[in-house]
Amino acid sequence: MGAVAAAVSNGWFIDLRVYVLGAGHAFSSDLYDQKLDDAGLPFTYPPFAAMAMAPFGHLPFAFGAAFIAMLSFAALLLVTRRTLVRQPLPIAAHWFFVLAVLAIAFEPVWATFSFGQVNLIVLALCLLDLTGRHRARGVMVGLAAGLKLTPLFFVAYLVFTRQFRAAATVCATFAATVAVGFMFNPHGAAVFWTDAVRDPSRVGSAFFAGNQALTGVLPRWAGGPLPHAVVLVAQALAGLAALVAASYLHRRGHELESVIAASFGMLAMSPISWSHHWVWAWPAALVLVAALVRQLRGARGGNGEHAADDVDHGDARGIGAAERAPGWAVATGALLMVWLLVFVSRSTWWPPHYEDAELSWSLVQKVLGNTYVVAGALWIAWALLDARAGRRGRNVASPAPRGGE
Repeated sequence: MGAVAAAVSNGWFIDLRVYVLGAGHAFSSDLYDQKLDDAGLPFTYPPFAAMAMAPFGHLPFAFGAAFIAMLSFAALLLVTRRTLVRQPLPIAAHWFFVLAVLAIAFEPVWATFSFGQVNLIVLALCLLDLTGRHRARGVMVGLAAGLKLTPLFFVAYLVFTRQFRAAATVCATFAATVAVGFMFNPHGAAVFWTDAVRDPSRVGSAFFAGNQALTGVLPRWAGGPLPHAVVLVAQALAGLAALVAASYLHRRGHELESVIAASFGMLAMSPISWSHHWVWAWPAALVLVAALVRQLRGARGGNGEHAADDVDHGDARGIGAAERAPGWAVATGALLMVWLLVFVSRSTWWPPHYEDAELSWSLVQKVLGNTYVVAGALWIAWALLDARAGRRGRNVASPAPRGGE
């Protein structure tokens, strides 16, 4: 609590302060008229999010900040565990905690903690739901969409992968969160769904370096605003490409990778994707690490005599043809290094930012400041090649880890 209090006094948890602002007016008609006195930031989330945060409006801020930090770390731990147990690599349970701590070095993860954001909670809700085997699949994604609208993209993912029941469950759950908003704050809900949700000025400048969606990347590369139609077409193409890739990965049995690929499409085509929204980079990194370990083991232990059979079936250790090829291990290792450089180095913040200085960046600054979407595209390309060359069903039939599922 002492560390949290010190962080609060130094201006941390600015987004949590916005949540608390909304929590204090969750049931008031003026919910979307409120702004933080010093920062001027309005509440930009659905009414259901304010209502879910309502208890924080009656707690000491430091206590609420500590609770959100602990809940976020628990979510990070669950995501780490789920990602690793879906890989055919036995791993001791204590490593889940160690790796979750290391994840804080990733800029999106660190920013989520320092802003007091709920991105890790949203990530856990979506990833655990979409890779789960429970009858209520879709409920947690629907709740996540009630907190932040972007997880609605996973409805399209579920339709593309022919998981219609789960897609319908997401829609029904999300509709319930909307109904709750109208039930307990009808005027506030009407304002949000008819006005605030369409007002881009409430979330800040799309040109800001922190926006790692195409709405920010493309104008920064162009050096100025682009026609709205151009950006819309780019968003649609990015989302469609990610969905097609995710559908292929799902058919190959790579369910975890398919969900991550869809998430990168979601982040690229979202109207705003602040850098801390890219917490999906963490499970993607774990997939790369697990693949590299398999490939290095396969290159040492395999002789390639049964490579053709391995493509579809794999051997007893879950090593496919591609995982016996040293060259593929080099490619995976290179992408992992790029991944760490992009998401740990914080290069997006190196060039000048604020007051649209981003529109005057040099070529080098453009490269440094627009890396997340490119990295996501490279990861999807790698996952597609890995799925095509490796065996089918790696995530579905993976052996149980030490420490359990």
